[in-house]
Amino acid sequence: MVDFIWKILKSFRGEFTNVLAFHWFVVIVTGFVLRSDLLGVTDVIRALALRPECYEAMIHFFRSASWDLRCLRVCWCQTVRKYMPLFRVNGHPVLLGDETMQAKEGRRMPGVKKYHQHSQTQSKATYIWGHMFGCVGVLIGSVGKLVCLPLLMLLHDGLRSSVDWDESNVSDDSHILQTAKEQCLAARCLGEECYALLDRYFLSVPFLREIKEWNQKFQEKVWVITRAKGNVLAYQQPPVKAPGQRGRPRKKGDKVKVSDLFEEKADQFVPASVEMYGREQELKYLCVDLLWGRGLYQPMRFVLVRYNHTKCILVSTDLSLAATDIIRLYSYRVKIEGTFRTMKQQLGTLAYHFWTKSMDKINLFRKKTDPDPLDNVVSEKDRTHVMLTVRAMEMYTFLSCIAMGILQTISVEFDREQIARELRYQRTPAQKRPSEANIMEYLRRSFFVRLDQNPLHELTQIIHKAQHGKNTQNPPNVA
Repeated sequence: MVDFIWKILKSFRGEFTNVLAFHWFVVIVTGFVLRSDLLGVTDVIRALALRPECYEAMIHFFRSASWDLRCLRVCWCQTVRKYMPLFRVNGHPVLLGDETMQAKEGRRMPGVKKYHQHSQTQSKATYIWGHMFGCVGVLIGSVGKLVCLPLLMLLHDGLRSSVDWDESNVSDDSHILQTAKEQCLAARCLGEECYALLDRYFLSVPFLREIKEWNQKFQEKVWVITRAKGNVLAYQQPPVKAPGQRGRPRKKGDKVKVSDLFEEKADQFVPASVEMYGREQELKYLCVDLLWGRGLYQPMRFVLVRYNHTKCILVSTDLSLAATDIIRLYSYRVKIEGTFRTMKQQLGTLAYHFWTKSMDKINLFRKKTDPDPLDNVVSEKDRTHVMLTVRAMEMYTFLSCIAMGILQTISVEFDREQIARELRYQRTPAQKRPSEANIMEYLRRSFFVRLDQNPLHELTQIIHKAQHGKNTQNPPNVA
């Protein structure tokens, strides 16, 4: 197991300009895998029994100039393709996308903004001040043991005022367009055509236009599978223009209210048994190809599903995909919600505390017409400090994604019986794979024993150097 962790981490060696920065990368990711509390960078100190002097060096690492976050993301996607058991449908990997919000009380944190939470959970506040991250993941494992491994996790909002700053990598695109570009980037890094599972919020003309333009330029196409609203309108195929008929060919045919097909074509629904949410589900479906999107008129496959007194409309941009595969695939979209829950509650992915004095305090009672705190950041030095803080937050979440991927792969691939014998007591243990929380507990008990058994292992030597104070100087090239 130590060899597997080191194999994953060693693949990033070429992305760091100096060895010391790479060593801190290894130490921090390993600490995230073993952490037992959610209090930020100090968790790594406690998890690996490091010297207190390591704290300042790790804080410097997150703002170091010895790494490029974009290159690290590409390397992570390629590592996932090489070492992780990707789940495939018709030979293609399956991507997932969604956003998650985290409340932040820091008033000097860049990107903090007021959001309305659409969650129906009563324990969540209706409005929060915090960050919104967009995430792209990929399914790994096999049927019954599927998990969503996070590939990218980026701050998507709250930084519009810094778009025109020098050396700013902030995008002024909407959350929907940023998600579309990140899905395409993930497909390009994986080097294959991919299916993308998203909720119905992303069924929009700008999103599909961005995906369509990508598919026309590159071989790594992205096929979108999502859900449509109940009042969705579509169009029939345009009639063929008769010879000699004047005028340009029509782009669309007659308008169709898709939900009306539940009644109009009730006798044409086909019964089927489809694996959904971990069990076989008896349902009936109707498959029809229509055009969708005003001004876009993209051919899409609509699948009308009726089961357990529930009706839903699924859509796919891949017209060759079977209706039962569309239904089964969309049921896997919930896997990304489980990943968000685990990353927040077990790994502390969003438990960072990076802030800067280079920006004014956020006024929690300011109106929409009041200026953004970043508007008052004028000097180049202050702007650099703000962007370094944003970079540190995104690096923190990225390292958590790597730690999450390691835990998920161990959960899916390693001998379950061997791990189960050393796990903590559970009232109802998982039947198919141990959870990431159980893998973390198992590693806390066995990891240092394995290091002692392999004193000459490179991972062992890197951690021992940090524990004994030989690795506590700041990384070179700190910006």
